[in-house]
Amino acid sequence: GDAAARAEQRRRRFETERDALLKRLQSRLEKLDVRLEELKKRAAEAGERLKPRLEALAKKLAERRDVLAARLEKARKATAEAWDEFKATIRDEKDERDDEAN
Repeated sequence: GDAAARAEQRRRRFETERDALLKRLQSRLEKLDVRLEELKKRAAEAGERLKPRLEALAKKLAERRDVLAARLEKARKATAEAWDEFKATIRDEKDERDDEAN
């Protein structure tokens, strides 16, 4: 009946949204990995004055990468029932990062 159709529609919406989010997060993670490797290489080749700054940047970037990797893992494990709550958590984390950046 109607309830079954609505449940199926919610499930499809969840799968579509989750798959899109997984692709975005995976893409961002891969880009961060590339940037991190480039930064580590530059730090290894840098002179004494620049090396500490590049290493500090690499550390900060690695921390961001770890947060993103954890978020990706949460998204992979999210269920349809908990999806809206999960999305709210992601928004809250993004808002906190935006606040820290300003």
